[in-house]
Amino acid sequence: MPDLITVFKFREGNVRDLDAFFNDYLWFSSLGALNDPYEGFAHFYSEGVTDGLRVEFLKKVYATESEEKNPEKVVQDLYMEHLEKGENGFADYVDGQAIAYLRDFHEAQRDEIAVYSLSVSRGDDEQMPSPLNNMQMWAHYAGGFKGFCIEFDYGRLLKSLKEKNAGKIATSPIHYADDQRLPRVSVKQLMESYLSDEHGALSIEILKAFATKQYSWAYENEVRVLGDVQGKMFFDPSCIRAIYVASPMPEWSKTFLCAAASSKGSHIKVYDVGLHSEFYQFGIREILRTDEDDEVC
Repeated sequence: MPDLITVFKFREGNVRDLDAFFNDYLWFSSLGALNDPYEGFAHFYSEGVTDGLRVEFLKKVYATESEEKNPEKVVQDLYMEHLEKGENGFADYVDGQAIAYLRDFHEAQRDEIAVYSLSVSRGDDEQMPSPLNNMQMWAHYAGGFKGFCIEFDYGRLLKSLKEKNAGKIATSPIHYADDQRLPRVSVKQLMESYLSDEHGALSIEILKAFATKQYSWAYENEVRVLGDVQGKMFFDPSCIRAIYVASPMPEWSKTFLCAAASSKGSHIKVYDVGLHSEFYQFGIREILRTDEDDEVC
């Protein structure tokens, strides 16, 4: 995704949100803290796995993760034992063990990753582009149209996060699945990765699962900033282009936001977002500030 785009973050306007805006930080959450009940879920499948691959996989498991001195004999005995239970007995046993391992690996990655979600502008309306003109976004993420929205310069934001914080920063746009299928993670890929001691391809498959959502979420047009540290991540306020404040927001909160924006520099525009009296649409007006005493709103 190109860096020269505009992204938005909707906020409820509670004390924590105001503190984050005033002190120039973003809060990176775990995947489990997000609101999608299928967040990070995946389906593990074993198509394409041969008995030969299963045998080699098990031999290495016993050779590296146990004190077994003769892993080949152990695997041969297991093969014969489970073959007696039916044609697919050995396959079911090994695939079950591999899927259990894969689930543990997947859960560990899911717990460790840090996420900050943003909505990408589609550029469909010069004055009021989506997601600013999206009522669902204001309803779901801005306190039922009582909060605010921050417009960021995406490229500057990423650069600033990398400069001001320890740890790695990456990004991933969200893919919206319209076929009702969960992301698929391959047991065959796991076994091959384990045998080669190279987990990069498997990690990529899991990260793809972490960046996939059901199509009903497509209105968010989400891009994720990914890190390895959860909690506060600081940025330079020059990344902020504008603040959009919902008209019903409490006056004290509006005043606080306007004053905070003014203190960060004259480059930040502040807008009031109101409801149209005749149509289902929003209207915006810039909130004026005086240059003499910085009184706002």
